Amino acid sequence: MEAMTRIKFESRESSSSDVPPDPIPSTSHGDCIICEQKAHGIHFGVLSCRACAAFFRRTIVLKKEYPCRRFSKKCIISKEIRYLCRYCRFQKCIEAGMTPDNVVYPKDGDFQGEEPKIRVKKELKIETSSPKPETMQEPFNPPSSSSSSISTSVPATKISVECKSLAQKLIEIFKTFHPLESRSDLTGIHQLAMATYSLKTPDPELQILEILDINQIGGYWTRVLVDVAQWMQYIKDFGIIDFQDKIKILRNCWCSIHRLLNVVESLEAFGEDVFSEQVMIIGKKAVSAKKSQFPKEIPSWQTLQSNFVKSTVTVIEAIARPMFDMCATHMELAFLLGMTLWDLKGLAVSESTLLIAERFQARLAEEMHEYYTNTWKVPCYAPRLIQLMEILRDNENLQKERADRLSLLQLFDILSLEIGDQSLIDPLRC
Repeated sequence: MEAMTRIKFESRESSSSDVPPDPIPSTSHGDCIICEQKAHGIHFGVLSCRACAAFFRRTIVLKKEYPCRRFSKKCIISKEIRYLCRYCRFQKCIEAGMTPDNVVYPKDGDFQGEEPKIRVKKELKIETSSPKPETMQEPFNPPSSSSSSISTSVPATKISVECKSLAQKLIEIFKTFHPLESRSDLTGIHQLAMATYSLKTPDPELQILEILDINQIGGYWTRVLVDVAQWMQYIKDFGIIDFQDKIKILRNCWCSIHRLLNVVESLEAFGEDVFSEQVMIIGKKAVSAKKSQFPKEIPSWQTLQSNFVKSTVTVIEAIARPMFDMCATHMELAFLLGMTLWDLKGLAVSESTLLIAERFQARLAEEMHEYYTNTWKVPCYAPRLIQLMEILRDNENLQKERADRLSLLQLFDILSLEIGDQSLIDPLRC
């Protein structure tokens, strides 16, 4: 069986087209009370457009808190400037009568649909380069600063990242690579889907690594950054923003995007074996929390091994399992990736880039509505969409936990990250 499944696009005019039909405009019922755009019906008890309804749902489900842009808490919210202040937009939703009680949370039960699911399985193989090491299950418990067990004689394990050639590649990609420049017919969700398909490189000889080589990690990170940069350039709205903002966004989200892609690639390759064998695809190779080990010769190998096992199992349970259980489709993956890309909170980017991000996220919400109602013919999709938002939240939390672990490993001289240019790679977001 093939290790991967391709993203399948519905035909716009015939079965030979590579993109699904454009969303069918909904009938309006007046103007949205929040932003004065054309409304699409009653959402959360208020006449509103789908963009404002999606904004309200995201804010409630993800428990987001926004600062007021002008600190006056009296910003004007209209169809021209609804994206500029999320605090005041949310307050206007509340004042209009939207309440958290009206947000529908997911319930247990099957979801019916016809879209191809992310479920493919192949036989597991183990790549052996030396006798099988002993199983290591010791938990990661870094010593306290007062502990006498801290040894200054054991050198930290180094991961080096050469950034000069990486910077040149990113400049070339962000300034010259525009793969969908001639495609004016693609919606945002389809641009994301085509971008994701471009990264798929099926490996029929996929094997599980038994020995993990820490010296390859730096080179692996740079290859991932280049891949994600190319993926980003498929999104036309991203292609038009300032170069420095592109670098900041890439630095901020490349690891989170790559984690989602790894999960889906793993589910496509191994199906339920992802859980029984605790296996994930990383860098075109498969690793297993049960079988893959760092060599005992490297400094602090037990702590590094424990950290690897914990992080792998956590990703499997927090991200892979819910995606597998809900039979996530490739369009839903595109939605997750798009929301991750444009989550710019805390980033010092330009006002125009923030506006582009808000508008793109709003468009994604509308396009997902059309996808569910017109392609899947499922009018009640709120529980499913909320499941996706919970995956986004969990992926964000995983990134924070990863940063905490990296900080501890460096604090206690277990790991040393030598990054040539930290404006390209954040040492706590690797």
